[in-house]
Amino acid sequence: IDKAEIGFKEILTKKPDSYYSHYQMGIIHLQRKKYEASIDAFDRSLLLNKDFVAARIGKGISLYHSGNKKLSKEEFEAATQQDAANELAPYNIGIILFNDNLYNEAIGIFKEIIQKNPEFSDAHYQISYIYYKRGDLEQAEKEIRKALDLERNEGNLFALIRILSEQRNKMANPAIKKEVLDLGRELAEKFPSSPHAAQAERLVIADEDNPVILQSYQSRGNVNRCSSYN
Repeated sequence: IDKAEIGFKEILTKKPDSYYSHYQMGIIHLQRKKYEASIDAFDRSLLLNKDFVAARIGKGISLYHSGNKKLSKEEFEAATQQDAANELAPYNIGIILFNDNLYNEAIGIFKEIIQKNPEFSDAHYQISYIYYKRGDLEQAEKEIRKALDLERNEGNLFALIRILSEQRNKMANPAIKKEVLDLGRELAEKFPSSPHAAQAERLVIADEDNPVILQSYQSRGNVNRCSSYN
């Protein structure tokens, strides 16, 4: 990050009207959690190029982390109007609604994203998590399986393990139990450095009459990218 900052500062010294360099400075400040500085950099980028949607999304994320949810949502809505094909802006609106416990509204946003971009697995992931939070494990399972069909990553694998392991009545089914163990092996083998790998390994080696019940998981998203299924 330090080298990148030096590089973009040099560019701005020679070319202060480089909207992209201001945007990159905003990203650097955002990574360092210097939200006021990142907002200022994104504003400079937008002043030079008002149609640069990425800077508007970056500003929305910075505003959210600085505690200004209202303005953050307005930025994401503006970004959505500018580029209807870009799923990141409405996705972040969905995350904000979720964090405000507006679950039905959030599900509506994520379903709209899926209609426009059926390959966007994270939207299924988020819907699954909302159902999980509500205790609707059947719907949570359906949505996470859709996410897994699109992207077989560690987060989606762990989410399905977590959901199935919580459905105690299903765990009495040998086929379901075998699937949980197979998923655990897949997660441990494909993603050994994952924070979930050790839990998956414990699940695999657990006595079959006493399956390990994994700890709960959390939503994930650009606005709160630091959180994940835990």
